[in-house]
Formats: sequence, C-alpha cells, structure tokens
Amino acid sequence: MIKFKLIFAFVFTLFIGNASSVIAQDLCEECLDNVPQDMVDYVYNMDYMDKDQPLGPT
Repeated sequence: MIKFKLIFAFVFTLFIGNASSVIAQDLCEECLDNVPQDMVDYVYNMDYMDKDQPLGPT
C-alpha cells in the first residue's frame, strides 16, 4: 500500500509540474502579444545594443 501511495504521489507530481509549465507558457505568450510597439522598439533599439552580439534565435 505504501508503494502504491508513493507511485501515485510521484505520477501526480509529474502531472502537476507539466500542467503548470504549459499554463505558464500560454500566459507568457499572451502577455508578450500585448506589449506596446513603442516599448518593443525601445528594448530592441540598436543604438543601445552591442554591435558584435548577434540578435535572433540561438
């Protein structure tokens, strides 16, 4: 019975961990879509960036 409880707790923990990361990713994408364009332009202003560092996906 103790083994069953431990296995159940482990599986439940994995499920909650995966669900919370998916929810957080959805919230993050929704928030990023609502960022004003002037703020995006300020953050990605090339005058303040190091010219030797590449921008884009890694």
